[in-house]
Amino acid sequence: MICEKCGGEMELRRTESTQGMFCKNCDWAVVSTFIPEIRRDIVEYELRVLSGDKNNYSHVRAVSSVMGVNFLEAREILENSRDAVFSGRAVDVLRVKKILDSSGVKYGINPYFIYS
Repeated sequence: MICEKCGGEMELRRTESTQGMFCKNCDWAVVSTFIPEIRRDIVEYELRVLSGDKNNYSHVRAVSSVMGVNFLEAREILENSRDAVFSGRAVDVLRVKKILDSSGVKYGINPYFIYS
C-alpha cells in the first residue's frame, strides 16, 4: 500500500487490541480495533493436573502460583492430582498453561484447547 499523504510505503502493525497501516515516512496512519480470537472466546475451560511430583520444588511452586495457595497446599494438590487446578476463560488458561509447561507439570484441559 502507498501512503495517501506522502506516497511512502505502508506497513501493517498489530498490537493487543489495535491494528493499522502506518506510513514508514510520515505520521499518517489508519487504525482500527483488532480483538484476537482468544479474547473473544467465552468458553469456560478447566485445567487439571495429570501428574506432578510433590517433592519437585518447581512443580509445587508452579501449582502454588496458579492456585494462589501456599507451598503445603500446593503439595497436597499434587498428591491428589485429580483436583482441578484452574478454571477460566482462554486468555487466563493460556497464562496458567505457560506456567505449568515451564515447570514440567503434566495437565489436561477440557474442553479441547486450541491456543498455544
